[in-house]
Amino acid sequence: MQCPANAKCVNSTHCTCLDGSQPHGNRFFTDTMETCDDIDECLGPSPPDCGPNTNCTNVTGNYSCSCIDGYESRAGKAKFPHASENSCQDIDECPKTPDICSPKIMCINTNGSYWCECWAGYMPSYGNRTVCQGGSCCRGHGGGI
Repeated sequence: MQCPANAKCVNSTHCTCLDGSQPHGNRFFTDTMETCDDIDECLGPSPPDCGPNTNCTNVTGNYSCSCIDGYESRAGKAKFPHASENSCQDIDECPKTPDICSPKIMCINTNGSYWCECWAGYMPSYGNRTVCQGGSCCRGHGGGI
């Protein structure tokens, strides 16, 4: 028997959808016109546990987890199937990219991001929050992501 896309033969007369796909009708079918549609595991009634600070991405027949922007995998994996195989930690952008803030500006790491703040005695230059100039003792926020 010739089974449709995303299906496999169970025996000489019946097909079933591959894992991660579902038929419109019965689990086992004989109709070669039956379609096996992808199951979006990320939106299902029991979505996978990717863990905190992650995204779940559906792919045909499966899914994968990845860290959200500003976080990186402790295990070094860009994609992983479950929280038990990885955790996502904050990226400290300040030492990783030393010139992320302009001169006379201090980089301050935050969860998932950073911000720039003028050194004491300097203030943002003409509303530009990524350039500081000498002046009053005011402190301004910088251009984080």
